Amino acid sequence: MINNETFLYTPIKEKDSNINFWMAYPGPESFAMSSLGYLWLYKYLDEHEDINVERVYADTARTKISSENVDLIGFSFTFDTDFMHIFSMLSKFNIPLRKKLRTSNYPLIFAGGPVVTTNPTPYEEFFDFFIIGDGENIIIKITELYQNNKNLSKEEFLTLISEIDGIYIPNITVKTKKVTEKLDRCIYTPILSEKAFFPNTFIMEVSRGCANRCGFCIASYLNLPLRCLPYENIIETID
Repeated sequence: MINNETFLYTPIKEKDSNINFWMAYPGPESFAMSSLGYLWLYKYLDEHEDINVERVYADTARTKISSENVDLIGFSFTFDTDFMHIFSMLSKFNIPLRKKLRTSNYPLIFAGGPVVTTNPTPYEEFFDFFIIGDGENIIIKITELYQNNKNLSKEEFLTLISEIDGIYIPNITVKTKKVTEKLDRCIYTPILSEKAFFPNTFIMEVSRGCANRCGFCIASYLNLPLRCLPYENIIETID
């Protein structure tokens, strides 16, 4: 247990990395630590020996990785109202809100999640690019490409990743294909925290999507087709 947190995987403590990543949640730490998708993406990055990743929340006062040294900032964008927290977080760390004001001295900033998968266009002037659809494999691919091409300018790097399915880059991408990953293993809470809104609660994803298609729920339409894990996979995770 570290700082009232129990890790259900083995994080790499000593990393020889030349890339710094903020995994940003536009809400308080308690909400972030109860967000399965956010924590699972953090686990993906944290298990990579070449990525130095830090969780950053709306109520984070101080960071281990300074804003001057961070290379990539990825926001988990779940609700439209999250944008107010995104504004306040960027302002807190003296990062210009509009991308046209961010020079090469500032990190690349992107977003993924239901809001931008539904429609990224209202947010084009604030983010350098977007992940459309399931992000667990794309986020690693982007980070590895950035690490191997740090000599490129922002514009050159964005052009490089523009051909990846699931990446939308304003003024560059003509057509974007939403990524739908095959659900072949059970996603679970990788970190139990006493500070979580649901303290020390273990959550598993046994299906992705919803067959009910309620008219008020965008999740029913974003996560098509409905994917359910076999019973054997669920039991293996519990064991």
